[in-house]
Amino acid sequence: MPNVNGWSTLKAIRGHELFQQIPVYMYSTSSNDRDRKIADDRGASGFFTKPYRFEEVQAIARQVIMKHREQESTYC
Repeated sequence: MPNVNGWSTLKAIRGHELFQQIPVYMYSTSSNDRDRKIADDRGASGFFTKPYRFEEVQAIARQVIMKHREQESTYC
């Protein structure tokens, strides 16, 4: 993304009231624990690295779906 990085995008999403509940997963070439901690501290829903493993993305998708269903049942 020209002139924008993932950290600033995450900050913009989390800083906007309408988007705060949207799951945001960081996808990075970095696999160090420091970046994972920063992502967590800044409100990322999760963090996975390139190259991704299909099983990892599938597990994340399942978590998002399950959390969404739990929220629906709470508010309906």
